Amino acid sequence: MVPLLELRDVSCTFGGVRAVRGVSFRLKQGEIVGLIGPNGAGKTTLVNLISGVYAPASGQILHRGERVDGMKPFRLAARGIARTFQIVQPFPAMTVLENVMAASLFAARRKGMAAARAAAMEQLEFTGLAPLAHRPAMELTLANRKRLELAKSLAMEPQLLMLDEVNAGLNSAEVEQALELIRAIAARGVTIVIIEHLLKVVMTLCQRVVVLHHGELIADGAPRDVVEDERVVSAYLGARYAERYRRRHA
Repeated sequence: MVPLLELRDVSCTFGGVRAVRGVSFRLKQGEIVGLIGPNGAGKTTLVNLISGVYAPASGQILHRGERVDGMKPFRLAARGIARTFQIVQPFPAMTVLENVMAASLFAARRKGMAAARAAAMEQLEFTGLAPLAHRPAMELTLANRKRLELAKSLAMEPQLLMLDEVNAGLNSAEVEQALELIRAIAARGVTIVIIEHLLKVVMTLCQRVVVLHHGELIADGAPRDVVEDERVVSAYLGARYAERYRRRHA
């Protein structure tokens, strides 16, 4: 079966520095994949490559078997490749509904305002933001701005949704609510890649974990296996965390 997305030996260079080095992996439809690694490991750069912000220096990116490396972000969005950003920046003076309508109109290419409004309201209902639809986006709390970012992405009708630090800045109750929402999105058949520093989230949410270190892929597998990988322990987790995890799951 052709994978939803495939990276083949993808590299990215900035001024002679190789931020991503020969990364290869595949994504299947409907899976939740954690993307972890130390700060500066190349995680956000990899998401930027997949979403078209950067073009790879070498290698290939394929979506459903077709090469898309170097394609512009708006074209990738139209193909169903969406992402959120670590720093959430909605259009502040526009209403919550208008923010989501913009994504629906331009990325999903809805025909007409009525269709865009209906699609936007559907996603606001799904994300729990419908009661705030006519409030200016600038009035939202951080947790609700992050929900708005998800609603905008879902209005693009994604097949692949990449989440960059979606839980950053949230309290424990808000994180739990966010995880419920992410699971509900995956249940729709959307493939999710999540950059996450909270290992508890990665271990409970993800079916697979991909680990980067100095731009290289050093592990790709089930969470339990990745936590016990000596390269991951050395580069990222530390022996103390790995031992605590082993005791907890012995």
